[in-house]
Amino acid sequence: MELRYAVMCDFFTQGHRGKTTIVNTFDTVYHVDPSKPIVLPRCFLVASFDASVAEGSSHKLTVRLLNADGDDVMPLVADIPLTFTPRGPGYPLRADFYVELVNIRLPDVGDYDFELVVSGTRLGRVGFYVVRPAGVQAP
Repeated sequence: MELRYAVMCDFFTQGHRGKTTIVNTFDTVYHVDPSKPIVLPRCFLVASFDASVAEGSSHKLTVRLLNADGDDVMPLVADIPLTFTPRGPGYPLRADFYVELVNIRLPDVGDYDFELVVSGTRLGRVGFYVVRPAGVQAP
């Protein structure tokens, strides 16, 4: 099993024929208000996974939000059903996942990762940075 891609973006949609549209990917959030906690702007976390037929079609996804020290920042989102489907003869099974992120509170500026774990195996991370633009003072 492997992670094909994972991104944070401003907008996501998946058409009726499985065509994925991802708009404005990013990895940096500029925090201009010096107050805390920092609220992540509304966005989406989008990921796509491949698996062999031998690995089966039913799995569970866990998403964790970690700080630079590897500590959990928000409660664990666990056991999300992830169903892999065939794309055609000779192709691996595929599962797509997306979640709209709203009102995610971060303790401070710094580096963060969304960690993606499928059936107990860590398949990857989506890293992002929260920074203050030049000239904005910390409280």
